[in-house]
This record gives sequence, structure tokens and C-alpha cells, in this order.
Amino acid sequence: MDTTTQSHKSAEPINNITLSQPIGYDLPFQRCVSTPLCRQCGHTFKVQFRVRAASNKEKLHSRYTPTDSESTIISQLLKECEDDLGKFQKEIDTLRRTTAKLERDMHTLELYVKELRCISAPVRKLPPEILIEIFRNVCSVIDKEAGNDLRSRKIRDVPTLVLASVCSAWREIVVSTPSLWSHFSMSDDPAITSRRLLNLFLERASTTPLHFHLESSENDYGNFTEILNAGDRWGSACLNIPNLFTGIDILPQLAFSDFPRLTRLEVNCGNSFGGQLPFAGPRILFPLRTEIPHLRSISLRACFISPVPTPNFVQELDVTAISPRDVVSLLESCSMVTNLTIRYCVFQVERLPSIRAKEVKNLLIRWNSFHESFPDGRPSEILMQLLTVPKLESLKLMDDDVDFLLQFHPALLKGLLERSKPSHLKSLELWNVKLDETGLLDILKDASMENLTHLAIRELPGQSTVGEAIIQGLTRYA
Repeated sequence: MDTTTQSHKSAEPINNITLSQPIGYDLPFQRCVSTPLCRQCGHTFKVQFRVRAASNKEKLHSRYTPTDSESTIISQLLKECEDDLGKFQKEIDTLRRTTAKLERDMHTLELYVKELRCISAPVRKLPPEILIEIFRNVCSVIDKEAGNDLRSRKIRDVPTLVLASVCSAWREIVVSTPSLWSHFSMSDDPAITSRRLLNLFLERASTTPLHFHLESSENDYGNFTEILNAGDRWGSACLNIPNLFTGIDILPQLAFSDFPRLTRLEVNCGNSFGGQLPFAGPRILFPLRTEIPHLRSISLRACFISPVPTPNFVQELDVTAISPRDVVSLLESCSMVTNLTIRYCVFQVERLPSIRAKEVKNLLIRWNSFHESFPDGRPSEILMQLLTVPKLESLKLMDDDVDFLLQFHPALLKGLLERSKPSHLKSLELWNVKLDETGLLDILKDASMENLTHLAIRELPGQSTVGEAIIQGLTRYA
């Protein structure tokens, strides 16, 4: 293009945008075709869009300086480009407002569609009785993953409140169903579990038995008093006590309340002297009153009930980290126990008389070899020497330590079977019990094994308990 002979010419207006063609300066431009904005009416946005050519890039990267006439043309081009930029921005702002309105209208339509779908949802056809059963499956659970957790500050962790917030119909059902409010986890510290929220659940549970899990703290036991005042409504209770001193403060209060509807009591004491330690440390003793006619299950960890209400009809006894003496005492008081679980007994020096667990059918003894290595015998061995279980149907022995395994003496198990003479023993399980093939074969030859239908043995790496003789013997019995 000859910059000395050509002059600046004006182009025709396009969509009210005046396009000018610069003459006399080598700044090539490119005319933009058009941007369609509406497919229905064909409205387009047209503007002259200038771009730098390669020659201009070369000039930018050199020490080139435009002349006075070229500077005048550049100023005119800048003005026209700035006008076009303003028109671009104006058009973009208009499109953004239009887009925002479309998005608002779309959101309104989406809400309308959701409402229509909810109105026509099959769940609305379910009768209240079915809904209540579904709600119970959600709310009547007490564990770490589900159920009403009154210790949480999030409503999603309290499904009863979530269901009551869905709609007025569901709220009416939830509020009028006491069993949806009777299962919960809580803390005895009002700073963790709101007193107002706890009282709401206690009030709306009405006379329904309460099933709860209580985490005790070391600061404030205010909520424990509230729940203890409702002792006549306890159905099942799990009390987690953090240490010896808190247990001494809380557990004796149980002696001043009646629990006429209590069916299961679980007390776990995080005693620093308890757990799996082999020595008998200070025990947390707490009494219970005799008014517990429906108590069927007791679970104790590092604590002991003294005295146990008698007569009682306890059928399930689960004890952890207590001494053989305490186990014997509990069995003497709970003569109707059918399921007995003993875990990690602690060591004691005194000798004890034998005990006849005349109704026990299922027995599990669990120990840890590392914590029970004493010359005078392990606590688990002492128990097996004391017990006589004539109605035994299922026996499970477990050793949790897989590194420091002591040899298990088959004579202990044989002695238990010879004293008990169980005629209905159907299941025997040995987990991580260090026993050689000869010892196992000697046990299986006992007369009490005639009706055995289930034998499970978990061997350790490098251990060979089930060998050819065992397999042949079992095949012959089959």
C-alpha cells in the first residue's frame, strides 16, 4: 500500500458503527465478518476489527519511530478502536444481563420440576405405618456411623431432626412416634450435648424405653443426672467411662435408682490399670439395686458389679480385663447365663474354688500370650481349670498375640471337657492357638467330640496344626 498517494476514506455505517479505513500508513487491518447474536431474527454484531500485521511486529521489535503524519494516523486509529471497544463492552454487558435473566428463569423452572416430581413421588403413596418402620431403621441405631448423635453440632448427624424437617406431614409422623426419639448417643457434659436437646428427646420419647450410649467426660456430669432421673425408662445403656476417678464419681449413683425396664447394661471403664494389662489394678466397684427384673445382658470392662442383684435372669455375660476371682463371683450370682465371653483376664495370686456354669452353652475365652506369661499360669488357664460347663455347645479360644505365642497345653482343654462331659458340643474354634497336630488330635479323640459338626482352626504362618492325621480322622468321621 502506497502511504504517500492514498488518503483516509470513510466506510459506510454498519449497525450504527462507523467504519473508517486508514490511508497513508502501513498498519494492515482485517474486517471482521460478523458475530450472530440471535438465530431467530438474524441479528448480528458487526464491527471493523483491526489486527497487527507481521510488519508492525517488526517495527515494534525495532527502534522504528513513526513520522508526524504517521503519528496523526495512529491517533485516529486509536480513537476508532477505542470506540469499537466501547461498543464491544456495551454489547457484552447486554448479553450478560440477558444470560443472568435466562439463568434465573431456568432455576425457577428447575424448582418447579422438582416440586412436580416430589408431588408425584411413589413415597407419598406409602401409608404412615410403612414410613414409621422405614424411619425406625434410620433412627433406632446406636453406633459411630449412624443414629442420633446428640454430641454433634450438625443436624445431619441427628436423623430424627432431619426427617422432621422434610415436610409438615413427615414432621407430624416423627413428633407423634416416641420410638424415633428413644435411641441416641450423648455426652454427660452439657457443653457437648445441649441440655435443651437432650430434654427434647427425653420428652418426646414419652414412656418408650430409652436406648442410649453415653460418653462420660472429666469436666461436667450434668447430663448424667438428667438421664439417671429417667432410670425407670432405661431399656439398654452403654456407659463409657474415661478413667478410674470419673468412674468412682459416676457409677455409685446407679445404686440410688431403679431400672425396672433395663434389659442390657454395658459399662466400659478406660482405667489406666485395666485394658489388657496382666496385673489386677484398682477395680471400680459399683452396686445395683434389686429392682431390675428384665436384665438379660451384662457387659463389663475393667469394672465390677458388687453386689449383683439376685435373683436375676441374666443370660449373656461379657467381661473384659477383670480377674478370675471377679469372673467366678459374677457366675455365682448370674446362674442363668447361657452366653459367656471372657477377655483378657488380669493376673491374681490367690487360688479360687471351681465354679460350675450349669447353663452356659456358648463360651468364648480370649487372651494375649504376651501379657499372660507367668510361671504360675496364665489367667486364661486358671479359668479353664476352674470352669465346669456341662451344657456346652460352642467353644471358641482366641490368642490375639501373633508374635509372642506360648505353647497351649492340650491338657487344659481336655480337663475342661472331662469335667464338663458336654453331650451336645457341636462347634470348636481355635484362633492363633499354638497347638501341634498331636495335641489337637488328642483333643478331637475326646468322647465329647462325637457330635461335633463345626471345626475352625486359624493357623499362624509356619504353624502346622492340621496335618495328614487330622484330615484323615475328619474324613473318617464324615
